[in-house]
Amino acid sequence: MKSDTECKAVGKNGTAALDPYRHIVPDGHIFWSKKEFYPLLIAEKSARRILPYSLVNNGNFTLHDAKHSERVIENVNKIIDILNTELSERNRLSEQEVLLLYISAWYHDIGMVVLPRSKEINDNNYRHGDASCAIIRRKRKEFSLKTVQTEAICTIIRSHNHGFEEVPEKIRISGKIVRLKKLCAVLSLADVCDICHERASTIVQGILEDEDLRTEIKNMSGADIADILDEESKKHWIANINSEIEIIPDRNTIYVGYLDEDTCERALSYVRKYAQGCLDG
Repeated sequence: MKSDTECKAVGKNGTAALDPYRHIVPDGHIFWSKKEFYPLLIAEKSARRILPYSLVNNGNFTLHDAKHSERVIENVNKIIDILNTELSERNRLSEQEVLLLYISAWYHDIGMVVLPRSKEINDNNYRHGDASCAIIRRKRKEFSLKTVQTEAICTIIRSHNHGFEEVPEKIRISGKIVRLKKLCAVLSLADVCDICHERASTIVQGILEDEDLRTEIKNMSGADIADILDEESKKHWIANINSEIEIIPDRNTIYVGYLDEDTCERALSYVRKYAQGCLDG
């Protein structure tokens, strides 16, 4: 797995995978009757109900909606495609490991719902994984998760904010080895690779930055919405509007395209770090 250090821009095909869970149901057959998959079905259903409300409290963020989780899952699948052909058999993920990744992908941003709106976007960005974990632990039985599954999923989710350097290489779930640090790297890479214009709108950005509109609203309602899109938040919006990252399994490559060199190099540093973590362990 390699990243494109020339920062070539590439377009996304914009199509959703027909079989989003193809690495545990490779033939596309319905798997509702398999008890082990209940937590995944519940995760998708629950996340689709929860994630729309993230916009209420965190309007200054780029979109962390169900479509984002869908694209993260598709990125997970592409990374698994690469791992299945890269270097050696040891990189192949087990069904249990893939299941944990799919569940984590659905739940990783649900904490956005309970975080108060804040201009300190970095603070919220750093904390929303913790909030997601708090929800999962509180709703563990409702989400049909065992305690050990819950803690593994929470570790994977926290890693996309806090990193995975201190995460144990391996744990056991139901007597089987789970390469936890590798799973953290896979989700982190899948998440960071969803940098695209679908998560930010130039129209919305223009509305939020319209000084005359803000003045008009203030005169009408007395509400001052100045700096609703603060400087740190603008960086995230601009990055999504003016960039593309795409995983190309056929070439074992991740292409990174940005308009400015500094942003490109910062993105590449994350991609390289997470990609190496996917190959380790």
